[in-house]
Amino acid sequence: MVKKEEFGDTFISDFLAMFDKYCINNPVYGLMIMHNLLGQALRNIYFVEDARKIDIRTHLLLIQPSGTGKGAGYSFFCKLAGDLGLDHEKLSETTSSGLAGTGTVNQQGEVEINEGLMAHADLISMEEASVLFDYNTSFSKLNLYYLQIAMNPLDDASCEITKKVGSLPDAIRFKPHCSFLLLTYIPDEFIDALIKRGVIQRFITVINDVTLEERISNIDKAIERLNSSDEKSTEEQYQNLLLRLKIIIRKFQSLTKEPAQRQHVLDVERFPKSLSRSITGSLEEKDKEIGQIIIKIPLSNKKGIGFINYVE
Repeated sequence: MVKKEEFGDTFISDFLAMFDKYCINNPVYGLMIMHNLLGQALRNIYFVEDARKIDIRTHLLLIQPSGTGKGAGYSFFCKLAGDLGLDHEKLSETTSSGLAGTGTVNQQGEVEINEGLMAHADLISMEEASVLFDYNTSFSKLNLYYLQIAMNPLDDASCEITKKVGSLPDAIRFKPHCSFLLLTYIPDEFIDALIKRGVIQRFITVINDVTLEERISNIDKAIERLNSSDEKSTEEQYQNLLLRLKIIIRKFQSLTKEPAQRQHVLDVERFPKSLSRSITGSLEEKDKEIGQIIIKIPLSNKKGIGFINYVE
């Protein structure tokens, strides 16, 4: 049973407490993950800026030294994304065709499209994303451009990838909706990326330079926690957190949908009688004939739903 008091600040506190079990002393990283997951699950919610609709997706770039818990937090992120049913693609490296897709024309002259990850993915993440920022590989050059397009507001015309493949008569065209989580140490070309390119500015970028004292403190805490928690209790806490996260998502998703159209089931036997009762009053002879025709329209019933066959 989930109580009302378990949401709001209590939920955020519990989320960070659970994240700390995976990744010690990294609360900002935990908040980034929470907003990334919620922003994607609720991507149809938006703010209005004059005539523009700005969706609430967040794209996260955590720059932190190696060996400071990025991987442990990433495991928590992957677990939650899977349990929430989000389509999560984990990358180490890929080609631009892997992200945006490609296609060929076969011997029969039929077009065969191989969709890229960005055509369907909800989340795309990289545990080590430094390769994105070297600007020398085929992976970094074009794919950074694709990332920029996907991070544009979903309602904007600029949030559309158009790729012309030479052998295809029509361009591959789709609107990506994914969110990104990228983890890396400070790349060699980071300053160049910050000054000359617009991609980093589109992320929520957190640079966390962990000191030697902080590393030692985290190691001490990890040693203290060895075999100190009950696995069953931790799993119960995780499942309770997951349940509350699903309730939050379901609650706000319902605000973005049109009210469901009510399904009216037609009672085939009672319909002619009720229609006959509704045709009352003093009618002309011609009107009476029309009324009888309507009542006698044959009805067919399929899976409990009646259909009136139109008669000229």
